[in-house]
Amino acid sequence: MLLWSPGHKVIRPPDHRLALWERLELVEGETEVLPGIRTIETGGHSPGHQIVMIETGEGLVVIPGDEVYMYENLEQSVPIGYYHDFERLVAAMDLISALGGHVLPAHDPAVVERHPSLRIPAAAA
Repeated sequence: MLLWSPGHKVIRPPDHRLALWERLELVEGETEVLPGIRTIETGGHSPGHQIVMIETGEGLVVIPGDEVYMYENLEQSVPIGYYHDFERLVAAMDLISALGGHVLPAHDPAVVERHPSLRIPAAAA
């Protein structure tokens, strides 16, 4: 949500972040944040990086964040070019591959081709 830009009014007061910060819960390692939604700290791309796993009626969905930019990173074992810890990055890629399920790479336009049901329908005119 855009909070402010030059020439526009402030949508929320600047201190709105304080209220959100008080609701923030930091987690480490593997954590079930809600039933069927887990995070695992992987830390390859950046310190504290996490992947998200969601159990759905159609199977496991894995959101790897920036550990995997494109499908080819996993399918051809090509690590991303920017990383914090290469060994942890490779371990994260191995974990994501082992988990199976529906992987949704962070920056691959092929996600909507491989998973067309994820598209948001256009609003009726």
